[in-house]
This record gives sequence, C-alpha cells and structure tokens, in this order.
Amino acid sequence: MTEASVATPRPDMDIHEAIEDIIVHYPPMVNDRHHVKINIENGAAKIVGYVKSPITRHYLLETLPTVPGVTSVDDSQLYDDETIRLEVGALIPFGVFANFEYGIVILTGKLPQGTNADSVIQKIKAVPGVRVVTSKFI
Repeated sequence: MTEASVATPRPDMDIHEAIEDIIVHYPPMVNDRHHVKINIENGAAKIVGYVKSPITRHYLLETLPTVPGVTSVDDSQLYDDETIRLEVGALIPFGVFANFEYGIVILTGKLPQGTNADSVIQKIKAVPGVRVVTSKFI
C-alpha cells in the first residue's frame, strides 16, 4: 500500500518571479512595468497599477492565470489610460483638452463661460483609476 503523494504548492516567490519574467518580456510593457505592482499570497495574484492600453491589460489578465501556481487573479486595482481617457472625455466641456499619464489627468484649454473648474475637476476625480487631476486653464 502506498501513500498518495501530496502536491506542494509553488512558493509565492517563484510565482512572482515567473510573472515578472512575463512582464519584462512583453514589449508593450517596457514603460508600463514601472507602474504595475504584483502581490502574491498563497498563489492568489493581485495586480495593482496602470498600463497604457486595454490590450496590455487584457494580455495580463489572460496570461497570469496560466502561470503554474496561480490560483486566482485580482485586477480590481489595475487601470488603463485608454479606458480612463474615454470616461473622462465624456465629462469635459468643449474647449478643454485632457492628457493622460498612468492615472494622472492634465487639463488644458479654455473653460466655457459659466463652467466651474472645480466642478469639472471633481467629476473627473470620481472616475475609477484617476489618481490626480491638474489643470492649466486659459
């Protein structure tokens, strides 16, 4: 009679290293990788931060579950600038321009008469993923 072998879970440090290797070798993440943090706890991966495009975000969410030892992926705090751009674009008035850099929104241009700058900024700050809003209105 033989004992059933018990599978040893892969160490979190090994899982983290494998994920870092994926990120480093994916060319669109050359700059994004500095804005993404990965935490592993008992095989559960939590990815936090910012990437430029939804394609890169999608790539990570499709690839991470395939890493041996990963039991789940939490992407609730992973954002992409393109999605943020689309949501903010619906909130800014005509004459205002927005630039995006890893969750930072930079507003320029001219506010229409009667438009309150603080009101616009507060609406933009409420968009998921927006970290900071700066403005230089004319």
